[in-house]
Amino acid sequence: MSNRPPKSQSDSRAEARRRARSGDAPDQSEGSADEQPSKAARPSLLASFFPPAPPLRGMPDPLARFTYRGPLRLMVSGLWLLAKHPFVWGAPALGWAFAQILLLLLVRHPLTFLVSVVQFVLLIGAGWIGWQRPWLFGMVGAMVGLFAYLGLVLVIGTQLAPADQSGWTAIAIGVIAGLGLIQPFIGAVAGFYGGYLRRRMQAPMPVKSSGRRSR
Repeated sequence: MSNRPPKSQSDSRAEARRRARSGDAPDQSEGSADEQPSKAARPSLLASFFPPAPPLRGMPDPLARFTYRGPLRLMVSGLWLLAKHPFVWGAPALGWAFAQILLLLLVRHPLTFLVSVVQFVLLIGAGWIGWQRPWLFGMVGAMVGLFAYLGLVLVIGTQLAPADQSGWTAIAIGVIAGLGLIQPFIGAVAGFYGGYLRRRMQAPMPVKSSGRRSR
């Protein structure tokens, strides 16, 4: 029986010697798939802007006394929370309405931008205080604020001269028509951000090591 190694083994050894002489590095792609380091999954765009935030510490269950177990539990529980905490969405709604009246009066004024920022901060505050369901309190605060603004416009319009009432009403209706479609979305986003910001600020900060070894 011949002790000569198989031709495939001799060819592979010859190829290895040739690569060693030429200085070529071995191809790492020929290794098994298990030897390849696994790449960590990249976070989504939303997770990049809003990293996961832990729940608030020390807060009770907001639905502890809610006993409804029907098919519309999500909707009914939302209405139950709104009825239980009317100040959370009512105060920002009134503040938003008065700020919108100021925007209507201060046309092309340098303070209009500041008033717009205050409006958005009020809706963020609704989500901050309404930690039970931040996006819902922000959305309802924005919608109720729009209806409160309409009521204030009607009250102010009755105090104006008849010649000015038509122009005042036309401008107000145009603002309501423009905001009516996007106002719930703006309120929900602002409320969500308020609740998220509160959780992030109360989250424990990671302790950084000084790098010094204790002797």
